[in-house]
Amino acid sequence: MVAQLIRHELKWLSPSSMWASFGDLANDDSRQCFNRPAILRFNRDDFMDELLALMSYYPDQLAEWIVKPETWREPMPTPRTAAKLLLAEPVSQLSKQQTRAQLKRESAATNALSADALKTAFCMNEQDPEKPLKLYQPAQQRFYLVTASLVCRRAGLPDRLINSGKQEQPGFVLRRLIPTQSDSIKTPDTCNPDECDEYALVQTANGQQWRNITQHKIFNENRAVPNEERLPMSTIGFTDNEERKRRLLTGFIPVGKREAYLGAMLFDESIAGNELLEGASADEALKNAQQDAIIQLFELDVAGPWKALIDQAETEKFRVTDEEFTKIPSYFSGDSPDSPDADLANNIKNSREQIQTISWYVLVDLLKFLKKYINNIYLVIAGEKNSSELSPGKEQELYTALENVVLHGYLKAELDTVDSHHNASQISDNLIQALQTILNNSNIENNLEKVDVAYDQSESDFTSNLWPPFLFPLADPEVGKIAPLPVLAIDNTIITEPEKSQAKINVLSELVRDALPDEIISSAPEIVSFKPTELDNGDGWFVIRCIHEQPNCGAFFPAVLSEPTEAFKMASFFDPDAPGRAIRIPMPLDISPAGLRKFNKNTTLMISDMLCGKIKSIKKITFGDLVLSVLPWPFHKDLPNVSKTGPCGSPGNTFGMFCSLSIPIVTLCALILLIIMVSLFDLFFRWIPLLFTCFPLPGLKAKKS
Repeated sequence: MVAQLIRHELKWLSPSSMWASFGDLANDDSRQCFNRPAILRFNRDDFMDELLALMSYYPDQLAEWIVKPETWREPMPTPRTAAKLLLAEPVSQLSKQQTRAQLKRESAATNALSADALKTAFCMNEQDPEKPLKLYQPAQQRFYLVTASLVCRRAGLPDRLINSGKQEQPGFVLRRLIPTQSDSIKTPDTCNPDECDEYALVQTANGQQWRNITQHKIFNENRAVPNEERLPMSTIGFTDNEERKRRLLTGFIPVGKREAYLGAMLFDESIAGNELLEGASADEALKNAQQDAIIQLFELDVAGPWKALIDQAETEKFRVTDEEFTKIPSYFSGDSPDSPDADLANNIKNSREQIQTISWYVLVDLLKFLKKYINNIYLVIAGEKNSSELSPGKEQELYTALENVVLHGYLKAELDTVDSHHNASQISDNLIQALQTILNNSNIENNLEKVDVAYDQSESDFTSNLWPPFLFPLADPEVGKIAPLPVLAIDNTIITEPEKSQAKINVLSELVRDALPDEIISSAPEIVSFKPTELDNGDGWFVIRCIHEQPNCGAFFPAVLSEPTEAFKMASFFDPDAPGRAIRIPMPLDISPAGLRKFNKNTTLMISDMLCGKIKSIKKITFGDLVLSVLPWPFHKDLPNVSKTGPCGSPGNTFGMFCSLSIPIVTLCALILLIIMVSLFDLFFRWIPLLFTCFPLPGLKAKKS
């Protein structure tokens, strides 16, 4: 009770160095600006040094840095005091006082602080849809700080001392404004806070979500929201015009996190499991995050490549009749004769080779995944357990789904006919059998890592022995062949390919998630989990509230929140209105052989023996080969098959290389190629006038006179 009697009420106000600029606080606009934090805008990378110098020498000029709407065409005026801050020489107290007095007289003479002038100078209460207040990202050379003073409500409004020893913590929270009665996240052109609900970014078991706090009585009194994201603020000391020691609290606004803020979903309190992180729910959130990372690993290594193979097979589907199939040669030496049937068969052969190659790697990754994360199923595949020992339901369903991934007999017979390395006994009947083959032969995974040439089912040289001794493609391009897929129920509305086949892989991923053990023994991979989010094509409307918390003081000293700042948007990385950093790429001036040879080849590329072989083969391709490759039959001629090329050197004695080049010359080549490609695409987009803007630069000569 004694503490309550002597306690001074705290309040967040605008920075104290601006108070003299607000004039008569009886004016509504002045009073509104006085009661809320200010957002400062900087356009230099050393913005903190600029702020410290400003508060050290000219704190009363802080208002010049208040953010205003701007674009790269109409930037915010540079503060008049900014040039003085660049001086490195020490400034005496007398000169500082004289300078302040002079600036104050200039400000009074040029900008009378009437209500209208105050509105344009400090506050933007009336929004213009054509010029919204938009904060840009650090990559666009814009930096923003929220600033405020935390004062005691007594005579003189003295600053409140932050006692970190008692765990007192100043900070700020970012709130989102969404129109009332809206059931989705959409960004209106203008934002009237009176017509919007305020949302807090809270941490839930399903990640960060926006929770509507306007519709909750407990939050209507500007109280802190549990599990809300807090952002830090720091203290800067300065001396005001009256030679009083004051403090400024400031925090960096993370505009670079725009995508994370816009990607967060709305908090739905009607859905079970969407509770806030309190107690045991934190453990549940950690478990969900681990499962998300593990499932994403499964998507990256197994499900994703599998679906990509199905998509590739569908893209390369050779739509010919059964009668035409009988005319296609079943075996090729690699040099197809000049025949449409031979070309078709060769394309089928190349497609199957690529699909089978990726399938081997997917099978290896699937086996490794099961061993690490669903070990019971791995033990059944290894023969150390019986399938009846699997837990009924989740594990049993997953194992059955894997067991039902069967190779169609017609495709198996076709593979037996065209492959010179494998016979029918070496073609796996189902997925489990293929995994067992990999498990029983430890050399398969090692050999797959050693292979340095593309798989060719018609060749039998020494490199082919490194390929696995079995076939099990996860897709096939021929019409009438059934690719091995899990037999799982999917949405009946999906009737087109490859979506129908890929949907079965998605259901398999869900079975994998369900089969993950409750206690994940192995550590989850360090992968940022992905979740579908509601798209918002706008930039969002946000406000900031400063917050001061005293957790050790209990309920008698609740958190103190400020009034909201001016509503603002966050610009995207490629916002058309965003300012751009000046980027200058010097090109070689003298492009004659005599001039180009002067550039130092100081950039070295390390090229392995495999890449060396590819590069040597590519050098053999001529412009004529490129032209013939796009002409129809009988003029068509395939490009040399670079994928069949081996490493540089001879068998058993290969070598790599290091190549030195000059970056300026490479830049010159890139510019010429860019111009060629832009000229070609200009036939469709008509964009050359928008892409290049060139101005004459007198005196810039390649050769010295």
